[in-house]
Amino acid sequence: MSVHIRYRFNKEVGDYLKDEHMTRGYTVVETNFEYPFHRVLKEFYKDINHKRPRGVQIFNIWRTPAGEANYKMEEQERRRG
Repeated sequence: MSVHIRYRFNKEVGDYLKDEHMTRGYTVVETNFEYPFHRVLKEFYKDINHKRPRGVQIFNIWRTPAGEANYKMEEQERRRG
């Protein structure tokens, strides 16, 4: 299983600054245990802020079961932004 987060930094740069519909992605792959969303969010914020604090806006968070069919769904979601 995997948990996916679509987000943007409050102060974007580059292509993300030019296109307000463009989002970044973060994925946690769960192997033997399904983590609660609050734990995934803690890890997300720890990873995002490991060098310096940055504000983020989360647009979507969801879980997908393991499997190739779900990988295709994730790719379609990624392309849509």
